[in-house]
Amino acid sequence: MPVAEYHVEDKYTYQARHLRVVVIGAGISGIYMGIRIPQVLENIDLVIYEKNSGVSGTWFENKYPGCACDVPSHRYTYTFEPNPDWPSYYSDTDSIEKYYEGIAEKYQVLQYVRLNHAVTAAKWDEESANWKLSIDRPEGSFDDTCDVLINASGVLNKWKWPDIPGLNDFKGKLLHTAHYDRSVPLEGKRVAVIGSGSSGIQVVATIQKRVAHLGVYIRSPTWIVPPFNMDKAPRHPDGTPDYRYSEAERKRFREDPQYFAKHRMELEAGSTRLFQLLVKGTAYQELIRETLTRNMSAILDARPGLAEKMIPKFAVGCRRITPGTGFLEALVKDNVEPIFGNIDRFTEKGIVSEDGTEVDYDVIICATGFDVSFGARFPFVGRDGRQMDHAYAEDPKSYLSLAIGGFPNHFIFNGPSSPIGNGSVVPAIETEGEYMIQCIRKIQTEDIKTMCIKDEAVEEFVCHVDTYMPRMVWTDNCRSWYKNGKVNGRVTALWPGSAYNFIKVITTPRYEDYNYTYTNPLSRFSFLGTGKSKEEVESDDISGYLETRMVLTDGHPALKLLAAATL
Repeated sequence: MPVAEYHVEDKYTYQARHLRVVVIGAGISGIYMGIRIPQVLENIDLVIYEKNSGVSGTWFENKYPGCACDVPSHRYTYTFEPNPDWPSYYSDTDSIEKYYEGIAEKYQVLQYVRLNHAVTAAKWDEESANWKLSIDRPEGSFDDTCDVLINASGVLNKWKWPDIPGLNDFKGKLLHTAHYDRSVPLEGKRVAVIGSGSSGIQVVATIQKRVAHLGVYIRSPTWIVPPFNMDKAPRHPDGTPDYRYSEAERKRFREDPQYFAKHRMELEAGSTRLFQLLVKGTAYQELIRETLTRNMSAILDARPGLAEKMIPKFAVGCRRITPGTGFLEALVKDNVEPIFGNIDRFTEKGIVSEDGTEVDYDVIICATGFDVSFGARFPFVGRDGRQMDHAYAEDPKSYLSLAIGGFPNHFIFNGPSSPIGNGSVVPAIETEGEYMIQCIRKIQTEDIKTMCIKDEAVEEFVCHVDTYMPRMVWTDNCRSWYKNGKVNGRVTALWPGSAYNFIKVITTPRYEDYNYTYTNPLSRFSFLGTGKSKEEVESDDISGYLETRMVLTDGHPALKLLAAATL
């Protein structure tokens, strides 16, 4: 390259260029980015598009009877915003929504959020090196662009009706747990609940006493476990678990930070230790299996033959482990009819099972979950026409769950191979956010035009994941969304290790796994500018490096930070 063609740009070294960053979704991940990006990055134009009329994501949407988080409340908060006033050991949806709404208000995140704005298309433009977006809002659609696109929409955001004939023939009230109408009365009604996943379990346990008859349609057996970490829960005087924190306990949390921190850390450590349960063939796995079989049988044997149908043959943890307080007890009540197998069709009056039996209902509640594939919910086109479409959803691959091959300047929260079933998800989300912020800073300060994960990095990571997974119970013979809804197949959803391990791995980005282009095509070193630092240009603090000095450590030179007073 002839030197004459290159020129030195008039700026200080590592000067942050202006970037527009768009975040899709204002749930836990999106709110976090709305807090941290303004705190630690400069010269950023940030917008968060949220399709709903409020923030908090899945907790804004899910309002079905009994809806609650099956993670202890004090593990389901931002690490920097503990909440001593959680009313219960496990919190309901309204309490969680209130917490995250409050955080968004406290940190002034709402100024960046555009409610009722749904991203409907995203396409990478190579010439301008930005994303072209289409946005729908109540007053009409419009186009937008951004330099960096962050998908924080999560996997629990596109609910689905069951794929059963006659869905629209039913003349009673048809509800879905993810779009629930709380105004519909259930008292004294004949009600069906379709599904025995997390939402179905909570609905059945909650409404059983209120309804005249409850049909529970169960396609597959499932392990029902006691609530997690109950050894750390508050206690009744007789020693049994109390699911509500007393005012005295909450007062101590508020006034004794060390006691409160110890409680939270014990819960977190307990969650991390549970990972050993998910390894095949261990003594712990067998012990848990025997214990759960005994506990479930003790309840289900009240109805002959029920335990045999309900207790799985596959390993504990092959499907998502589900705490189910009150669910098994409900199944043996006189007004409850567990119905196993597939549904043949809906009729005007009710449901016909595959054996031809028809049961009439006033209300049908579909606890049939979400489209949990990793395909985009809208046309999403990357470099060279790559698409995150149905074909991608059938065999999703990622780099450390954070980036997708062929999608420059794009990051994703909890993509394929993320720790969504491996331990605490909120600390993992925070660490993912910090990873993305480090990458945005690098793009800003090193004159990077595009940053795109190498295809070989994706393939080598996927090779490790696929080779690792046979040791885990997730590969056992069960139908699970961990395997994209298949009985057998790749484990596409989960991280190959514990959530703690995930946090350690992604804390420092491996920048060498990315390909780069630069705003100055003649040199990657244009960011050096005039050879002055920001401090030299903007302040008189130009001797801060004296706070470090060379010292000897075990005979080797090393830099050690020292207070200025010790120099």
